[in-house]
Amino acid sequence: MTPLSRASRVRPRGEGAKNIIRVKKSFTLKTQLVTDGEHHILAISAAVPGKMHDKNLSDHLHTVERLPDGCEADADKGYQGLAEQVSGVTVTDPQTGAEHHGPRLEGKTPFKKPKGKELTQEQQAFNTHLSQVRVRIEHCLGWSKNWAIIATRFRCAHRIYTAILRTICGLVNAQTQRWQAAKADYCA
Repeated sequence: MTPLSRASRVRPRGEGAKNIIRVKKSFTLKTQLVTDGEHHILAISAAVPGKMHDKNLSDHLHTVERLPDGCEADADKGYQGLAEQVSGVTVTDPQTGAEHHGPRLEGKTPFKKPKGKELTQEQQAFNTHLSQVRVRIEHCLGWSKNWAIIATRFRCAHRIYTAILRTICGLVNAQTQRWQAAKADYCA
């Protein structure tokens, strides 16, 4: 067996280059998590293979339709346009019994900086306030990524990823409950 010469390893150019097929492998799995303001993970979507924009994934999985009436969705910039697709509903206040008509879901996303312009003071203040609320969501996501099986490239069969993520999120919720109980005991 003779070693290949450098000339035989050069990529073909011209007509021969059309016969080369380039395939980019994608190992991306996307999931969506729903959390509350108290650091608890409430829901996890099924893992979807491939690269997909957050808003498109939300539409594909019907995430908005699954959320309860009258709740607030604080999302990142990947969910721009979420509030526009929400229908109206009559909501009854449980304390007063008063009914009022409004959007089924209040969706809040940060303002994007317009091309060539700056955000107004009100938009900057809104973005700052929303980021202070969203930090709790990001903490939940970060705590689940503390587990090596979620933080590193997932090398198992993709069909079991959702079950593993749900298990990890259950452990994160248990850890959060212990942390909150210890904090309550310490403060009392």
